[in-house]
Amino acid sequence: MSTAVRLALICSLVVPCVACDQATKVIATRVLESGPIEFFGGLVQFRLVHNTGAFLSLGEHLPENVRDLIFQGIVPLLLAIAVILLARSMAPTRTAIVGASLILGGGLGNFIDRTMHEGGVVDFVSIGFSGLHTGVFNLADVAIVAGVLMVMWEQRKIPDQVETTTTRGLLQD
Repeated sequence: MSTAVRLALICSLVVPCVACDQATKVIATRVLESGPIEFFGGLVQFRLVHNTGAFLSLGEHLPENVRDLIFQGIVPLLLAIAVILLARSMAPTRTAIVGASLILGGGLGNFIDRTMHEGGVVDFVSIGFSGLHTGVFNLADVAIVAGVLMVMWEQRKIPDQVETTTTRGLLQD
């Protein structure tokens, strides 16, 4: 797959991911400003939270200047490096490209929020049952987690591919 095709695939995934994330955050902000909404006996809860930390509020208690450096400085730099590496990689699988694109789209969605909401991210979904609930999250967080799982799935295959190639090479010698 050429670099141009790879970049087109990345953009075709990142742009809708960011757009859907931002649209859901706008809707959630408007609908939930009057209070939380529950469905299925509290299994799914929608409530508005402005999260200054990372996923599930990790790092929210760091000093503001440290959070800004990490979330508005280092994270965007790492996302840019990831795109460059992915675009220039010799032969990434489609699954790895999709996974990395979801991570990038989710990261960009949350970065946009941080720049628009004084370092905070709009979170609005919580899922739970019988007193056990997830933290509050958003669509960008879902994209990031799905992307990480896809990339990890692909990484799990690499040792098998190397072993098969090495074994094949030894048998041919």
